[in-house]
Amino acid sequence: KNEGEFNNYWINTSGNDLIKEILSRTGTQAKRELEDLMTGQSITAPLQEQVVFQEIENSPANLWNFFYFTGYLKAVSIQKTDEGFWVELKIPNLEIKRIFSDSVKIWFQKSESNTVIPNLKNALMMGNVTEICKALRKLCDTSLSYFDASGNEPEKFYHGLVLGLMSYYSDTWHIRSNRESGLGRCDLLMTPKNPDHYGIVMEFKTMDSYEDSDLLACAKNAMAQIENRQYEQELKSQGATKILKIGIGFLGKKLEIVYQ
Repeated sequence: KNEGEFNNYWINTSGNDLIKEILSRTGTQAKRELEDLMTGQSITAPLQEQVVFQEIENSPANLWNFFYFTGYLKAVSIQKTDEGFWVELKIPNLEIKRIFSDSVKIWFQKSESNTVIPNLKNALMMGNVTEICKALRKLCDTSLSYFDASGNEPEKFYHGLVLGLMSYYSDTWHIRSNRESGLGRCDLLMTPKNPDHYGIVMEFKTMDSYEDSDLLACAKNAMAQIENRQYEQELKSQGATKILKIGIGFLGKKLEIVYQ
């Protein structure tokens, strides 16, 4: 590890330990790309044969090359461009996907959120709004500092929440995150595999991004976007008969929630 190259560090380091390291050290882009990988999508990165482990958090490209050369990601294709070689990467099999998922779960246990996650799942299944709000506030309080040392970047909490939902709830919902992927798409869509369970639409807004008078107005802004763009129509098209819409406003570790 002291020599800086990842081959030496890998020998005595488990995949779980590395992914936990990623969660604590990398920014929102890497977490967002990990969400894509865990939903079976591919990501692209410039191909680099030399990676310095201590600089992984400085560049998602370093991170994904690290996992590629250690066998945790596979190359779907490699393209030569004027800027060098670019590699398209995916998780190679269910066993490796399980390692990523289990590592996220271990991270949540470390952040003291492990008791909240099952409670939130049951509340979401039953549409119990009181318990959903309580669990989300608890998660924000216990988890935000683990995803962002300053505790002031709700974007990192959002991506941490999505990774947790994907890891714990994929047996109950098809979960899709559309954060920063353009107008007309909601932040989080959870399609139930069992029609007796609730379909969930979540929209997140931050106070520093909108000229709201207070945090409640910020949450109402999120709900208005859900309503105006009719995000629930996709859930209905997939057979969901019960739908819960949740708008969340953030300001540091504070959040306000409105629902319908």
